[in-house]
Amino acid sequence: MLHSTRSNVTVVDPTNRRWVQRILRVEAQATALPLACSRNEKAAQLRAGFILGAFLLSILFIPALALAQVPEIVDASLNKHWEKNTANRNVNFEIEPVTNEREAIAAFAWVVNRVHHSDFNTALDVCSKLVDAYAGNLDAWYAKAWLELRRGKIDAGLIALQRYREHMDAAAMDEATRIIHLRRMGRLSGFVEGPANESANSDLFQQTLDRLTENLQPAESEAFSEQFDAAIDHFISLNDQLDDRRQQSLADAQQRQQEELLRLQQESSALKTSTASVQEAAVQVRERVERDLDSLSRRIPPLEDEALRLRSILDALNFDITVISRDMIVLQAMADEEPDPARRRFLLNQIANLSLQLGRIQSQSLGVRSQLNRVINQRDSILMQMGQIENRGGQQLNQLGRELENLDKQRARNERIAARTKAPPKVSPGDVASLRNRIRFLGTYDSFPTESLRQEIIDYYK
Repeated sequence: MLHSTRSNVTVVDPTNRRWVQRILRVEAQATALPLACSRNEKAAQLRAGFILGAFLLSILFIPALALAQVPEIVDASLNKHWEKNTANRNVNFEIEPVTNEREAIAAFAWVVNRVHHSDFNTALDVCSKLVDAYAGNLDAWYAKAWLELRRGKIDAGLIALQRYREHMDAAAMDEATRIIHLRRMGRLSGFVEGPANESANSDLFQQTLDRLTENLQPAESEAFSEQFDAAIDHFISLNDQLDDRRQQSLADAQQRQQEELLRLQQESSALKTSTASVQEAAVQVRERVERDLDSLSRRIPPLEDEALRLRSILDALNFDITVISRDMIVLQAMADEEPDPARRRFLLNQIANLSLQLGRIQSQSLGVRSQLNRVINQRDSILMQMGQIENRGGQQLNQLGRELENLDKQRARNERIAARTKAPPKVSPGDVASLRNRIRFLGTYDSFPTESLRQEIIDYYK
């Protein structure tokens, strides 16, 4: 850590890349250590500087930069590190107690920088140290009160306001400057009276108001009251807007409710129509299947009767074939053993006649069997058609059943949605959240004047 006899400030500058020279400069700056430090303390702080430099070098190559003079501190706060970016937001100034007005203003420049970069915790910490060390900086008291009120510490903010007024009275200033400070006090007090009223200690707030408004000249009282009333009026106006927005949100919710109920009613009607249509389609499928099956089933009995008749004929023919074949075998055996040629010829003629008869019967048998096969094929074909009709009908009915099931689920879902939708409509939190937050936010009533304070400090050091 590097120190200055003018201002005890250390800066870590992540934008500076000349890290080697800055780290090596630590030893050279050792002479800037306070004279009250012992030799051991100097050595310890020097070692700490080298350790810090090595650590920063090892991770991000971020150097340590010492700003030993007040103008340099102001320049770093209000110029070099003013632009809003991540690097500047992460710059770290370590502020220690100041000893004079110039150092106090330089330290306050860092407060302005931190508020500008929305680093409010650091700003409040530095500001508290600043007013403890140099209570005469009125801007710092204003900043402390503003920062305390901003973070919701209303009592701490009120106490800071009382100290603000106390040190304003003790300071030498013209009337115009007093009015500027009183206008600030009026705005902050108006904020406490309005949005922060519930969080404030009523006795402390009344005590603060009495202290801030005592012994004021007419112009001063007017300036305070004007800003106080402006904050209250703005608070009331915003609450009126909030009420209007709530009413509009409620009206919109009611409109959406009616539209949703109408949509659900129309969808329910469409579901009923679809359900009836699917049910009718299922009835038609069943009727068609039954009709087709009945038509085909009527064709089966005649075919089975015809098959039975043909089987009887075929059985008779097969019997005749068996008998003739047996007779031919017997006659052939007799002819083979007959010694009488005439008798043998007679037997062979008989066999020939039976063979002719057998051929005719076999031919008839083949014709009958062919007819029987055709009849059986026709019957089987009809049975196959009936099976296909049943399968198709079953698939169609299953599909229609699934559709009915889905329609029933949609109907039940619509009933649940309708039950929820019929509940009394409410204001949507999203419609009023941003405005409600604005009403509670100190910056709505008193935006911290970073730019004007920055310019005043810059002008002061010109």
